[in-house]
Formats: sequence, C-alpha cells, structure tokens
Amino acid sequence: MKKTNKMQSEYFEATLQLRNLSEEMLNLVIDTLVKNKINIANEKKHKDGIDLYISSNKFALRIGNELKKKFGGTLKKSRQLFSYDKSAGKDLYRVTVFFKALDFKPGDIVRFDTTIVRIRHLGKRLVGRDVRTGRGVNVELKGINPEKLQILEATVSKSYPWLEVIHPETFQSVKIENPKKTTKGNLHVVLDEDKVYMV
Repeated sequence: MKKTNKMQSEYFEATLQLRNLSEEMLNLVIDTLVKNKINIANEKKHKDGIDLYISSNKFALRIGNELKKKFGGTLKKSRQLFSYDKSAGKDLYRVTVFFKALDFKPGDIVRFDTTIVRIRHLGKRLVGRDVRTGRGVNVELKGINPEKLQILEATVSKSYPWLEVIHPETFQSVKIENPKKTTKGNLHVVLDEDKVYMV
C-alpha cells in the first residue's frame, strides 16, 4: 500500500471495510486520504481485502460513495454511538462503511439473460457493447445478475466460406457466430453453451 498519514494518532472515527478491490480502487482510496490529510490509525488485512481505521466519518462516507459510483458493487453504512461531547451537547458516533467490489471490471465479458457484453464502464449502470450484435448496451446493474465469462484462446481452423476455430473444450472445428475479417491464427473467444463468439 502507498504511504499515507498513518499511525500519527490512534484516534479514529470511522472504519472502511474494503473487499475485492483492484489496485486502481485501492489507489483511489489512499490518494483521497493523503490529499485530505486524513489519518489512518490502524489497518487490518483480510484474505479478500482490508479494514482501515480513519480519522473522519465524512471521508469514510465520501470514499464509499465514490467507489460505488465509479466501479459498482455492494455498499453498506452503519453507525455506533461511542462517546458524548459535553461541550457541544451531542452524541458522537463511529461510522462503518463496507464496500465490496464486483467480481468483474471494465474489459471483462459478462452474460445476463440472453445478452453477452464486453464491459466499458461500471457504476450504477453497466455500459458496454453486445458481443453478438455490436450494439451498445446501457442497463441498470440493480436489475440484472451478470455472470463473468472466461476469455479463451482458440486456433483458426477454417476461414472460407465461413470462419471456424478449434473449440477450446471439445477440440472440434466449430463456426464463429459473430465472424469478423482476421488474418490471425489464434483468436480470443467466449463460450455460450454450444456457441463460440469472437471478442
């Protein structure tokens, strides 16, 4: 992790529970903390992420919202009473912000319903291009359940009168469902049941 304003104080107001983050996402978090001089009192690593104990409820909430908006994922917020400020006459709360990134990212291929899409952008909506038709796709993530497809390599076995490749699993020569002109001997493909698509 990048160096930040860490361990200058054990005081913290908020816990950022970050899961399944890419390097880009983690850098966004650390850059925001450094830029705004937010201290990290402690950190706890997990198999699938990290907990950061930071000195600002405000920025914990801001970071969670930014991650959700830019990358999409699960965001949960909660607060717990931990003290009382006599001078201000108000309760003091510690905030916990939990963010789990999606299992896919821009550049990946996903399938939902009968649509296969190469993702261009993720936020509240999934934006990309339909692999079958080449048309743009822009759908609300909340209403779908995308499944990430593995991108495989396949060897071209025939180019005329139609394009065929050696199926990566059955090793039979099969027709490409969305053929494009190519001079390559190997192509990147995804499988959808018994059909093969170029990506």
